Amino acid sequence: MDEQQLHEFGFEASDILAEWINEFDTDVVYGLEPEELNHLIEATYDIKGLEPSFEVQSIHSWFEERDVNLDDAFLEQGQTTPLHLLPPDELVIQLLQIAVEHGLIDQNDIPPID
Repeated sequence: MDEQQLHEFGFEASDILAEWINEFDTDVVYGLEPEELNHLIEATYDIKGLEPSFEVQSIHSWFEERDVNLDDAFLEQGQTTPLHLLPPDELVIQLLQIAVEHGLIDQNDIPPID
């Protein structure tokens, strides 16, 4: 891949990310590494000349606000791989499972995976 192709790929990826982010109907987006995610979002919006309509917060803080220590809850599940090293789909599953186990969300509110 040459430099021009890399630039075109990056621009297309930023278009896709910007469109996806614009679909959010929320005031807050949660992430494992909110500072890094915030930099990515700001850069994407800057390229498009836009301002994000939401803030980025730590998923750890979401759990802490509900009196659950995410790291402890994760270890209680017997996980040995650190959260930040899990593939995205497994990470989401783990976070949902922890939230259900601690009564933070109702399992019936989670749509089934086809």
